[in-house]
Amino acid sequence: MALTQYTCFFMFMTLCSLLPLLLFFIE
Repeated sequence: MALTQYTCFFMFMTLCSLLPLLLFFIE
């Protein structure tokens, strides 16, 4: 259970980190 929760947390942090970069490249 902990592994799944950690994976979701890691994916969430990665998405939040990459989202500004994606928006920057789109503009």
